Amino acid sequence: MTIFLCLTEDPGSAELLHSPEIGCYIPSLVEKTKLNKTSKRPVVNVILDLAVNFLKTNLRKKLQFGLYLRALNIIQRVICFEKKIQPQIKYNWKHVWDALFLVVKFISTPEMFQNKEILQIGTEITTIFNLFITYGDSFLATTSDYDELFYEMI
Repeated sequence: MTIFLCLTEDPGSAELLHSPEIGCYIPSLVEKTKLNKTSKRPVVNVILDLAVNFLKTNLRKKLQFGLYLRALNIIQRVICFEKKIQPQIKYNWKHVWDALFLVVKFISTPEMFQNKEILQIGTEITTIFNLFITYGDSFLATTSDYDELFYEMI
C-alpha cells in the first residue's frame, strides 16, 4: 500500500498511471470478468481494485489502521487527480463507495469506537464522499452514476 500511495501522490507518476496508452491486461479484482486481451485498462484501475479489495476483505476487530488509512488515501489521491484530467478513466465507481459504506458500517459499532484511530478513518471516508459529491459530475461517467451515489447515501 505504501508504494501505491507514493505512486499516486507524485503528479508525474499519477499521470502515467492514468494514461490509457500505458495500460495493462490485468482483469478486475472487483468485478468477476474474464481477462479480455483486446481492452487494456489504465494501471490506476488495478490500483483502485487493490485498494477496494483490501477495504472489503480486511475487516477485523484488530483493524490495521495504518494500512486502512493508506488505502483510503490512495482512493482520495486518485479521485483528486481524476477531477483534474481529461478524459477520465473508465471505472465502476460503485465498487468504491460500496466498499466505503461497508467500512462505515463496520467501524460504527460501539466496540470499534473505543479506538482513537477510528475517527481518522471516518474522517477520510467523509472526505472521499465529499469529493464524490462535490466533483463527481466531472469524473463519473454518467449522471445515473451520480444519481446512484445519492440513492446509496440516502
